[in-house]
Amino acid sequence: MDQSRPARDLMNGRRGEPGNQPSLFLALASLVIGPIPVLAWLLPAALVLPALSAILFSSAAIVGLLAWLGRAGSSGHDQLTLWDLAGAFAFVGCAAGILSETTSVAHLFGVVMAVP
Repeated sequence: MDQSRPARDLMNGRRGEPGNQPSLFLALASLVIGPIPVLAWLLPAALVLPALSAILFSSAAIVGLLAWLGRAGSSGHDQLTLWDLAGAFAFVGCAAGILSETTSVAHLFGVVMAVP
């Protein structure tokens, strides 16, 4: 008997599809969205968007990896999948990265920029 089958079923939508089981979708979303107010409170204002972009891109990669490992396919237009959640994280991460200043990004990662 395949021991990993329940975990795969949870990830690929037979039982754990976010459209079928909102608790998985809410848990993944709250793990990413929950720390954002703390991040905004702890970091200087110039570093919030670059840090948010990095967090959202890494979250998109993790959720995308879960969807890929679980072989989650598209289940139609009426249900959200893990791919949708990963795409939403990547989309908002791109927006935060676009709105970030380059000097703030360099400061966040500790890069010293030469001033001409």
